[in-house]
Amino acid sequence: MAINIEGKWMTLDKLMSIKLDGCRSCLSLPTLEHLPHLQDLELWFMDKLTFLKSSDVTGSTEPLSPSLRSLALLDMKRLEKWIDGAPNISKMISPVLQSLSILDCPKIIILDECHPHPLVYLEIGFCTGLVSIKSIQGLKSLKSLMIGHCPSLLEITNLPNQCHSLKTLQIIHCDKLTSLPQKMFDCFACLNHLVLGPFSKELNSFPSLQGIEKLRDHLHSLNLKGWDHWESIPEEIQHLTSLSWLEIDGFGIQELPMWLTNMSSIRDLWFDDCKGLNKETVRRGAPREATDVTLNYEKC
Repeated sequence: MAINIEGKWMTLDKLMSIKLDGCRSCLSLPTLEHLPHLQDLELWFMDKLTFLKSSDVTGSTEPLSPSLRSLALLDMKRLEKWIDGAPNISKMISPVLQSLSILDCPKIIILDECHPHPLVYLEIGFCTGLVSIKSIQGLKSLKSLMIGHCPSLLEITNLPNQCHSLKTLQIIHCDKLTSLPQKMFDCFACLNHLVLGPFSKELNSFPSLQGIEKLRDHLHSLNLKGWDHWESIPEEIQHLTSLSWLEIDGFGIQELPMWLTNMSSIRDLWFDDCKGLNKETVRRGAPREATDVTLNYEKC
């Protein structure tokens, strides 16, 4: 691959990073196979691109790039597939991909990560058409998984049997989710930072956190987001003996549970947009060991 600059052809075989922004009429992505050192690719506002690569005439679906480490797909309004005719899995992008961000891509419907892959960072956000994350079973090297603002998402299934590398997990503002993945806390037993909710407004309470006690030795930070008609916070969190930061957002609780007082590991306790609480209630129910107890009235 080469480009012409002032009448001179220059090869791009040493190119390591590409950013394409606002190419709204582009119908296809230039071939990347001949850029052996390409590591980072960002694509923004490519409104007519429906897939990143076509399968060849024989029907073969080789990865998009042999060397790509990081891919960011942002505001791709028509993007449906990584490779035409192949499932949307990291393996179809690059065998060495470590970071994948998919933001505001409304035509992406299903992701399937059933095959082993060394992905470390996965972020999926504002993908309004995403219905299913069929599997992330192959992603056993993940350190950070963030899924948010996907209002059509119905399920997240087939988690890795064990993923001791995962430290940060966020599943937020997925308005059709009614439950968390089964045995999630068995699969991600070494989490440090966890953010969950709110989920379907049709639920009467926060979904079950059964099994979260398995994180007692690792989880340091927990943020739970709820709805005004959810009048309690999950009692399973009382067993998290290493928890130092707890943030409760948007719940309709009127009193703090008695067991919260005994959570002596908590140092920072936040209540945001919990309209039924007042400063006296929070002060009386907070653990004595907490050094920062905050009730945020800005939204109330």
